[in-house]
Amino acid sequence: MSISSLTTLLVLYFALIWSADSLVSFNYTHVREFGNSCPQLDSCENQELGNKNRTCACDELCVKYGDCCIDAPGVVALTSPTPFNCFKLEQLNLPKKIGIYMKNSCLLSYKGPKEFRHLCESASSRDSSDLLESLPITDSVAGITFKNYYCSICNEKVDNLVLWSSTLNCSALILF
Repeated sequence: MSISSLTTLLVLYFALIWSADSLVSFNYTHVREFGNSCPQLDSCENQELGNKNRTCACDELCVKYGDCCIDAPGVVALTSPTPFNCFKLEQLNLPKKIGIYMKNSCLLSYKGPKEFRHLCESASSRDSSDLLESLPITDSVAGITFKNYYCSICNEKVDNLVLWSSTLNCSALILF
């Protein structure tokens, strides 16, 4: 191997290490410069609009939930999906644009019953008679809401759980 080939190889090696070690971050101005401007609501510059009209967040939890504005402080380009998804719960009679972030996947290291993983990660059926499958549950210490009880189990959270309460409303109840 010649010295110029070795030099080129070393330069490429150090460039690869440097690029893997550096974090890529973008702010709203960079996005506009690239020609991919977002609506003004997608910026931390307009925080005075209030939560009702915002499409993203600028707080310290936005990275956890995957809803950061492009110019949120300390945000880097995220390449891995968030373990949380936004669920719109029609049964709560919330406005259509409002949802609740819940964890709906198991730990990769989960070794328990496969059925629990399936019940956590699959789309839940609306007519399920299993309340543990259809009701969210919250870890009151960690502040994490799981899609259902099975998701809490396969995330090794079995203590300090609060099952969401439910009521049954029947407008056509016939008394016999």
